Amino acid sequence: GLATDNGDILVNADGALALDQAINAGTTGDVRLVADGNITQATAGTITADELGVRQESTTAGNITLGDANDVNTLAARNLFAAGMITFHDTDGLTVGEVLTKTDDGVTFATTTGLATDNGDILVNADGALTLNQALDAGVGDVTLEATGGSIFDGNNGSTLITAHDLSLTAKTNIGEITDFAD
Repeated sequence: GLATDNGDILVNADGALALDQAINAGTTGDVRLVADGNITQATAGTITADELGVRQESTTAGNITLGDANDVNTLAARNLFAAGMITFHDTDGLTVGEVLTKTDDGVTFATTTGLATDNGDILVNADGALTLNQALDAGVGDVTLEATGGSIFDGNNGSTLITAHDLSLTAKTNIGEITDFAD
């Protein structure tokens, strides 16, 4: 696996990326992943970080499937494959936000804001509260948001845009004001 003592981790796979071992940037480090194909994880391939940015940049194939026991505070992801999906699970509260550009040793992660696909589905499951601070854009894909241990909040006072064919919201306690939905 990869681990730092609260330092950032930047990985560019130049192909598919399979996380078979844990990536741990501590509680204040950020993880940025870039691939040109599927981004997947085995049960042992969990991610721990303050912020997680994920970019699947192939237009010919690729899904982002990170559905195991991850623990990050902020998530931003982009999938460029037509109908490519984003799936993510977090073990506690999660904020959909922004992860800024980082370049290290010739490897660059471009600023990524919210969750976006090219007409692929988006599924996010948080075991705590789920806060939406940035847009979710699935085009004609579906968006499913689950806060199995808390509420779903719009961190922008009802102005976070969600673009999807169908929208499903499930929360243990409350679903806050979600007023900006585009079909």
